[in-house]
Amino acid sequence: MGIGLIVILMFFAWLTWAFFSQAFTSYDDVKLVTNKSGLSLPKRADVKLRGMIVGVVREIKVENGKVVLTLGMDPNVIDRVPANVRAEIVPKTLFGEKYVSLIPTSSGTGGHLQAGDTITDAKVPVEFEEFFNDVYPLLTAVPPDRVAYTLTAMADTFQGRGKSFGETLKLSNDYLKKFNPDAEQAASDIIELGRVSGTYADSMKDFGKLLKNSSKLSGTVVDKRKQLADIFDETDKLADVLRVFVEAAGEDIVATAHNSVGPLEVSARYATMFPCWFKGENALIDDVVNGVFLNNTLHIAMITVSPQPSKYGQPDSPQPEHPIIPSQAVLDSVPLTHPEIHGYDGIYPAGLGTICDELYAAAAGSPRAPSDPLPIPPKTWKPFGLRNSHNGKFGTDADFNRAAASSGASSDGMDSPDQRAVLNSMTTTLTGVKTADVPDVASLLISPVVRGAAVRIK
Repeated sequence: MGIGLIVILMFFAWLTWAFFSQAFTSYDDVKLVTNKSGLSLPKRADVKLRGMIVGVVREIKVENGKVVLTLGMDPNVIDRVPANVRAEIVPKTLFGEKYVSLIPTSSGTGGHLQAGDTITDAKVPVEFEEFFNDVYPLLTAVPPDRVAYTLTAMADTFQGRGKSFGETLKLSNDYLKKFNPDAEQAASDIIELGRVSGTYADSMKDFGKLLKNSSKLSGTVVDKRKQLADIFDETDKLADVLRVFVEAAGEDIVATAHNSVGPLEVSARYATMFPCWFKGENALIDDVVNGVFLNNTLHIAMITVSPQPSKYGQPDSPQPEHPIIPSQAVLDSVPLTHPEIHGYDGIYPAGLGTICDELYAAAAGSPRAPSDPLPIPPKTWKPFGLRNSHNGKFGTDADFNRAAASSGASSDGMDSPDQRAVLNSMTTTLTGVKTADVPDVASLLISPVVRGAAVRIK
């Protein structure tokens, strides 16, 4: 019976402990992660929301340098806890044990806390041991009697003035709330003011010189007031002359400005070519003009071109060859006339921009060799009135759909194909030029001599 009594007492004791520890109560676990938990936070500590107990602290452990608390939330009230709460670990009394206080925030997406959620917004207030650690150096540095005297004086000062002091603090708090948004800008302005002041301080010597010079200038103006008056009189007369001129020529000036729009638009389109043009002009002056007029003496450089170009067509020819100015539509149809196009189309330049690139390269010291001139496609020469291949200088005969220059005379019984072959052989013997390279204009020059006539070259 004694053993049975002991067993019954132990059972009731365990049952009492189980009810006290809420061993038979189910919870929805929520994690709380914080940097520290502070002192006096016991296991089974309360979890409160607006003063109402909504759970208990079931477990406290450290993971990866963080304190992880397992909060057992009451399933009956967890749906009343907002999901966007922040947690504070605060003491019940000044030195009492702590509990977890859940505080709803104004931010968030709504909803309520659920089992398995994690609260990361946590805060632990300053504890008394931290306060004592901070205030201890002050207490050791200042004699206690001085501290007591100061505190007593402060107490006497605040005696009976608590309400007014509180109102003063409240008013100061209102002022600070208004000042705080502009405090950072004010500090920045003060720093900049210091820099500006330093700049002015460095420039004071120059500023003094400026004032001194201004004084001299003012004296000069006073001394030269008669001359200044004369200048103003002449300026007045000039204004009268300009008024008469503008009245007489104003319409012409306006018309000139109006008529300049078209040329200026064309200039704007080809403006990218102007630097290229001037560089080429400078190169022409440096390489050619300066050499021609060297030492104030005219120098003529005669260069023998081989093969010689053929003669130009006469005005009465079926297709006379003479320079023309093509229309803008014709120019636009030729890709090479576009200054914004660069690169090459086979061996030919793709656009006028390529020509400029070649001129820049020549100005930089990399010109093309005479044996490798820049080829221009025949379709570019044709809009300007060129209708002759000129023995390969501007293309081939097939590009211009023309026969040999001397073949036109075959109808008069002169320079038949056999005769031209004989004349070309004679030219080969006389000049040393290969028969295949003899230009067809050679027969026009040699044939009259062979036939007993004279040749006059202009």
